[in-house]
Amino acid sequence: MYQIGEETRLRLDYIDSYWLENFTLSLSSDTDPLMPGEGNVLISNQRRIDPNRGEIQTGLIKAVGEINYRIYVALPQNITTGSLDLQKKSICRIIGMYELDDRIKHYECREGHLKIDTVKSSRFHAEMYGRYFNYRNDSLVFEGDLNVKRR
Repeated sequence: MYQIGEETRLRLDYIDSYWLENFTLSLSSDTDPLMPGEGNVLISNQRRIDPNRGEIQTGLIKAVGEINYRIYVALPQNITTGSLDLQKKSICRIIGMYELDDRIKHYECREGHLKIDTVKSSRFHAEMYGRYFNYRNDSLVFEGDLNVKRR
């Protein structure tokens, strides 16, 4: 997975990607994103580490050495191949940085898609592209492949 800036394409370190059954996604910045319900939610944890720089720029936020992203995507109850529109169906939260207001670390997808091309009983592969914005209109853009397991 990559984070794409105005003139840069930065590779993210993959942590894990999985989906949870019987959950729906809350888009609100002041609640837990996972709510019990009929559906599935994909969760992908990605990280940027830059040991050579003291600070990492992401939107208007700077992090010292490391920044962790958690991307959530609302999936249908039955996961099949095809393309899903991510607008109002996906969020990204920056994990950590507890000194910042939660609204600054909460990004909603305004444009994007998740293209699922292979589905097995306990996993699927997808390509993702999404443009995310927080309430101040700071943006994050993600693009890449996801190998997702059922948890």
